[in-house]
Amino acid sequence: MNILNAVLFNATWFGCVLGGELWGTIPLLFMGIQAVWNKSHLDFILAGILGFFGWILDSAWVAIGILDYHGLDVAPVWIVILWCALGLSINKCMRWFHDRAVLGAFLASTAAPFSYLSAERFGAVIVTDIYGLGAIGLTWLVLFGCLFNLLQKVGKGHYGHAC
Repeated sequence: MNILNAVLFNATWFGCVLGGELWGTIPLLFMGIQAVWNKSHLDFILAGILGFFGWILDSAWVAIGILDYHGLDVAPVWIVILWCALGLSINKCMRWFHDRAVLGAFLASTAAPFSYLSAERFGAVIVTDIYGLGAIGLTWLVLFGCLFNLLQKVGKGHYGHAC
């Protein structure tokens, strides 16, 4: 199931970056079906929280001039879809990092700037401030460090094997 989740997460990324919300929604729906199948209710809560929080973050990065989504004043819907996909993956293909929060946070903070640069290569976003990617990386470091630590505690308490 973790491999399928990783494939669907990557399909969501490519779908969103190459085709926007239409193409990104299809693998996200399959990720939702996977979460229902596994009775992973916490995943839907995480998807909602990360979708909203991610939209706020990406919109802030647009407002301060780090990113440009082709003239939009706020982050586009496809970014919300990517953040929701992240919420549906964090207890599946990224679960290994729950017990290795520092490593997971470091890898997330390193991967985030490269993800935005890759999306720029595909024409999905314009990185207007290359040094601002450091701020994005630092934000992801803190966010994922806290998130993996929290999920480790939640997982030991009541989440069980349904992850």
